[in-house]
Amino acid sequence: MLTVFTSTGAVVHTQKVTAGKAWSVYSISGLLVYRAMADGEEADVNPTVKGMYIIISDNETATTVCGRLGQ
Repeated sequence: MLTVFTSTGAVVHTQKVTAGKAWSVYSISGLLVYRAMADGEEADVNPTVKGMYIIISDNETATTVCGRLGQ
């Protein structure tokens, strides 16, 4: 099962992505923010805008909030 969390409030950290498969990060409005091929079971990305993100890897989906909202 895909696991996603934020580290230090700014880095989206994914676990259990499928090596050799594409994984993507989308904004809550559906815009593609990041896409890469997984080279292992863990990956990080640092979105430039705080907000809620949707992560998709090998037909699994998870969400996370990045940055402090309401500031």
